[in-house]
Amino acid sequence: MYKIFKFKFVIFAFVFILTLFTLNFCIGKKLPMVGSDFQGGVVLTFNDTLNQGLIVSKVDLMSNLTWLESKNLCDTSTYMGYNDWRMPTAKELLLCYQLLHFKKIGNFNVKTPYWGNNEGKMGYFAWFVDFSNGKAYESNENNVALTRAVRDFKL
Repeated sequence: MYKIFKFKFVIFAFVFILTLFTLNFCIGKKLPMVGSDFQGGVVLTFNDTLNQGLIVSKVDLMSNLTWLESKNLCDTSTYMGYNDWRMPTAKELLLCYQLLHFKKIGNFNVKTPYWGNNEGKMGYFAWFVDFSNGKAYESNENNVALTRAVRDFKL
């Protein structure tokens, strides 16, 4: 009796796991890849263990804005129907440079830098990233630069 029960349990467990695997494989989610279009932008990062990542807008939201104007524009943007956009950090902009710009994805401007969300050491300075060389610099917040937004996503 015990052997029959154990055998049926093992068969049931095997069939159950195989069914789950098959459903996930056949129907499974199409996971976003870095550089692919997804949820209103281009995937910048994706962690398939946590099923979450970061999307960057496909275009510059606006040019010639001060740091505060740029931050406000990102925070209130409804680009592509999403309202959870924000200004990227300098580190995230550097990732855009490394992971997207080199592959000619995202149409980033190399003549004018992009504002990052990080304020500088002094209260009136902020960081921007120059896509002509992939470096971050501090600049007076009253200078003007480009604006590109990012948003977090979770599957």
